[in-house]
Amino acid sequence: MKKWTLLALLAAVSAGSLLAEQFTGWITDRQCAIAGNYSGDHKKCLESGQPLVFVNENDKKMYVVSDPEKVKAYAGKKVSLTGKTSGDSIDTESVAEAK
Repeated sequence: MKKWTLLALLAAVSAGSLLAEQFTGWITDRQCAIAGNYSGDHKKCLESGQPLVFVNENDKKMYVVSDPEKVKAYAGKKVSLTGKTSGDSIDTESVAEAK
C-alpha cells in the first residue's frame, strides 16, 4: 500500500511540472542576452546566427527557445510568454507583447 501512495505522489508532482507557466521577459539571441542587451533594435542580434532565447524578467535567467519561429517577431521586445521549461530551454505555447 505504501508503494502505491508513493507512486501516486510522484505522479502528481511530475504532472505539475508538465503544466505551462506564465513568464514576463524579453526575446533576444544568446549573444545579446549575455551582453545585457534585451530590448530595442535587434536586427544585428538576429543576424548573428545565435539561438533565440527568452530572458526572464524576475531573475534574468536565460532559456533557449525550442521553436524560435514562434517568437522571432518579438525579438527585442518585452513579452508575456506561456510555456514549459525543461532545464535551460523553454517550449513556447503562446507569446504576446507585454503591456
